[in-house]
Amino acid sequence: MGNVITQECVLKSHADPGYSVFCENAVSEQACYDTQVCNWVGIRKESGCLLKPELPLTYGRLCDAAVSEDQCVNLYCQWLPELFDQSTLEEVAEVLSTLPPVHHCAVRPGQEPYKRYCNLQIDDEQGCQDFAPFCEWKRSAGDWSLAGNEQTCGDYCSSLGKTCNGDALNSIDTEQEMRFLTRSVLGRNCRSYAADSYGDEPYIYLSDDSNEEVTNCAFAGDYEADDGFGGEISFGSRSPENACNAVAEDDYIRFCCCGPDCPTTY
Repeated sequence: MGNVITQECVLKSHADPGYSVFCENAVSEQACYDTQVCNWVGIRKESGCLLKPELPLTYGRLCDAAVSEDQCVNLYCQWLPELFDQSTLEEVAEVLSTLPPVHHCAVRPGQEPYKRYCNLQIDDEQGCQDFAPFCEWKRSAGDWSLAGNEQTCGDYCSSLGKTCNGDALNSIDTEQEMRFLTRSVLGRNCRSYAADSYGDEPYIYLSDDSNEEVTNCAFAGDYEADDGFGGEISFGSRSPENACNAVAEDDYIRFCCCGPDCPTTY
């Protein structure tokens, strides 16, 4: 178990799917870029047994050796399964909508020097209560949740009687923050994580991986992209208003923050 990083030639986010054959046939980094419609990227695929946040990496070997949930769960490791392989994103969304809210053991305000005690009990409610003077059991995601398929965050938040926080949407621009988002909102890992640059991030999307539909997650990357001819295309401003009104494409589901509580880390 543990992290596996592979280099792959993948089709650019909004390129015509018909060009994917060029990526599949590229056997080197240079051949991949020569196609002008593909990117050579490192894709991190992660197993379910993970080191708890902010613990020394030397303990990671205890998690890497686990091959099942029973072997994983201990003082240093937590089990988070991957998102689901499904034929349509509607099926994924239906399953995700039934997941209970994810909670974790958080340090109380003003007790930050004791945060490590809370991290050790991060997925253990009873253990968290044992450290009640320093820690509290709270909803991990705050005001973050998933919108409907192809729904803007503005419309989704309005349907809840709340306001879209566009600044928070634009703030998710690293893999680490995207990992927090998927884990805190869903209690799951994505099959892979990647940067995108079209203004509707962060989101879950479906991609074809060896003829198998799998769920992946994208966060905000550089807001200019290669136009395929050696130049760049600018897709406009990452303003809070644009972030809230961006329309996700078919088979994309956006993460939205509908309020002021929009954490990006435990």
